[in-house]
Amino acid sequence: MTNKEETPNEVKNNRMFDHIITTGGIVKSQQKDEADLTQDEKLSLLRLQFFQNKESFLYKFGTLLTLDDLDNFNGFKENSDCNYYLGKLKQNLDPKQIDSKIKNRRYNYLKQKLKNTSYFSDEEMKNRCPFLYQQYIEQYKTEEERLKEKENDLAKNSLAQFLLGTIDNKIHQARCKIEEEAMEEQEEEEEDEDDDAELQKYMECDQTKVSEDEKERSREEFISLMKERFLSGQDKEFFDYQKVDSNELYDDIYDQDLEDSYFDD
Repeated sequence: MTNKEETPNEVKNNRMFDHIITTGGIVKSQQKDEADLTQDEKLSLLRLQFFQNKESFLYKFGTLLTLDDLDNFNGFKENSDCNYYLGKLKQNLDPKQIDSKIKNRRYNYLKQKLKNTSYFSDEEMKNRCPFLYQQYIEQYKTEEERLKEKENDLAKNSLAQFLLGTIDNKIHQARCKIEEEAMEEQEEEEEDEDDDAELQKYMECDQTKVSEDEKERSREEFISLMKERFLSGQDKEFFDYQKVDSNELYDDIYDQDLEDSYFDD
């Protein structure tokens, strides 16, 4: 054993080898009756494989490497396949790329799967966010519209369902109160008194003076907010994001430039 100081490249390489070992990388195929390799034996084999054929090493252990580890493989200019694979590995590990990919997958899922479902129906949105529903939709309804909705509910539901609906309404009211308090606290921190006054004036406007166009604009704004909530991951209580965020099926469904421009806005 020598006391020779390691070069920066050697330090990086050894750190990469250690990482492969600790994450369970299979350094060598062994028979059941073979003794397990020691740490030093694994390091020696990894070092040998790395310097003999970096391309093969990358394909074998690439998914176990960190972003810093991948810097050890720069220089495949003449090998387009390795360059492409190296680029994909870096992309999958880049925090900014990961965030963008997740948003794109959610956006694609929204457009492909949720567009023609009830996910953004009044009933579903009210259930997910009753306070916003109250501010953007419910407060602009006339008494006649509210009465008609209740009559329709009674006509299509049994007594038991109606009673369950009454319980749901109480739950919605409680949720609405919680959301209202949270939003009021946020507004106090982020908005000055003039902004608060304007918002209050808007929220307390006379229903009889609200035109149909204004109602429609308020509805469109509400739906837009609910879509943004979905994209930003705020629907975790109601939606399993894991089935989308980790699913490559929702990559590149639409033109990439269109997606990028959407999230740059």
